Amino acid sequence: MSQPLDIDAPPVAPPLSFADRARNAAKSDFVRQVAETLGTRVLLIGVGVVTSVLAARVLGPEARGTFAVAMTIAGIGMQFGNFGLHASNTYFVSEDGSRLAGLTGNSLLVSFGFGIPATILYWLLGQIFPSILPVQGTVLLLALLIVPFGLASMLLQNLLLGIQEIRAYNGIEIATKILGVVLLAALLITKLVTIETVVAATLAVTVATFGTVMYFLMRHTKGSLTCSMAVLKDHLRFGMKPYFSSLLFFLAMRVNVLVTQSILGDKQAGLYAIAMSMADLLMMLPTTVGTIVFPKLVALKEREEKWKLARKTTRTIALIMLASCIAAGFLSESLLHLLYGSEFVPASPVFRALLPGVFAIAVQAVSVQYLNSLGFPLAPVIGWAVCAVFSLPVAIVLTSRFGIVGSALAYSSIAVLIAAIVGVLIVRDISTLPSGDRIEQGRS
Repeated sequence: MSQPLDIDAPPVAPPLSFADRARNAAKSDFVRQVAETLGTRVLLIGVGVVTSVLAARVLGPEARGTFAVAMTIAGIGMQFGNFGLHASNTYFVSEDGSRLAGLTGNSLLVSFGFGIPATILYWLLGQIFPSILPVQGTVLLLALLIVPFGLASMLLQNLLLGIQEIRAYNGIEIATKILGVVLLAALLITKLVTIETVVAATLAVTVATFGTVMYFLMRHTKGSLTCSMAVLKDHLRFGMKPYFSSLLFFLAMRVNVLVTQSILGDKQAGLYAIAMSMADLLMMLPTTVGTIVFPKLVALKEREEKWKLARKTTRTIALIMLASCIAAGFLSESLLHLLYGSEFVPASPVFRALLPGVFAIAVQAVSVQYLNSLGFPLAPVIGWAVCAVFSLPVAIVLTSRFGIVGSALAYSSIAVLIAAIVGVLIVRDISTLPSGDRIEQGRS
């Protein structure tokens, strides 16, 4: 028997067409910001390729390896010195924009209060025990000077993201990367290319980035900066988990550069560095999306809403990166020969061995923001600590056995392990969501 018609029931809305969905997406502030940033990243990929090609062609494989080691030293210094403020800055200023002046002042205090003494101490250590450092002299000094300015730039740029100044963030990225290309081209034209001048150009770009970010932040703070030790202590306490997360992640992913240089020498490290630079270009999109989606997730109050946004974003990035990695693997040898020259073609199998790790880290870079938005739980930190502990012996064993391809395989194996740990933690967390959300998660 048919059911009586309920004339008081609200009409059922027809399903949205693809065109309607596209129009609604275009109106979304998040989609607009991602689209703008994606456009910026596409441009940056082009600029990054030009910079990488210029640096590789003017330096050659051996000096390119030395440059990579110098930049790794600078990166380690920045990771050790940020104390988790890169995450706490975005988190707290996203919650309350009135904290901007104090967070800016505290960021400068940490950057230069730690960065300058650490630079001096590390330099003195290199003079007393030169054999323990992979680079020496002017190259080491310039690399160390990058630390305080690079640290300040990183912390302050996260404040820009936290106050939703996405356009300013993107503009600064473009301008400074173009400046790097201009400086390298100037060195090439004037025939002043040495490893020292290329590292000095990198330092100049870092200082320019710092100055530009400060300019934009001072416009928001109206020139008023404050420092608060009480606030700093609270934020350091909050930032310890993301601090160890990022530090352990960086060490797990970048220790291979130092291992390759130590075991195989500068030339092989240069080939590995070129393969890694190509991998980093592929990582631009997921890294950017993860950076933008984090403050969005923090602003959402309900876990269910956080998970819906994180799941949708992760799924999209996974599909894009899968296609990108497959295409890059097929084209790698031709691209290396075309862009870098025949002497860098041996980096092709290295790059292909990195691709499973690139895909794993790309998915992880977005999905982990769901966990981070819950207050940076301790479990991922423990997982990354395990990966960091295993990364060094794995890199040594595989590099000694299989050369630079072995170093790339070590990277991919650790990357897959990190992504698997994050995946398990997310599944464990969403299992406590209401049944409706678990059902929807299972269907997706």
